Amino acid sequence: MFRARLIITFLIGIVLALAPTAAAASQLRLAPVTLSLTVSEPATMVRLWNDSRTPVHVQIRIFKETVVNGRKLLEPTRDLAVSPPMAVLSPGSENIVRVISTGARKGTYRLLIDELPNPRLKRGAGTVSLVMRHAIPVRVGL
Repeated sequence: MFRARLIITFLIGIVLALAPTAAAASQLRLAPVTLSLTVSEPATMVRLWNDSRTPVHVQIRIFKETVVNGRKLLEPTRDLAVSPPMAVLSPGSENIVRVISTGARKGTYRLLIDELPNPRLKRGAGTVSLVMRHAIPVRVGL
């Protein structure tokens, strides 16, 4: 009887210890997952949703994708612009990111949406903070 009570107490302690971690996990969604721009349609957008209970901080950047010696490289570019370049999504909110051609040439670009660590979340010893990077292909003139 004492042993069973000890095991149940131990299991309840584990569940309670993990509960705050699960509640603080980010749930950033976005759509669409590929973008296209043409001369007749030089702008497009991506929608971001925060399905978590905490704010989500994101950084948005665009890069030109090139292949050198069989390796894909991302190079900074001014061929496309993104707005906003940074955002904070409140819990349960939605945001729109615009991608606009500023003279882009035919080719492939990558829109990087990086989830940044939330500075208000307390992290104790032995915790790990994971952040997501979404790399959306942007095809221009294809």
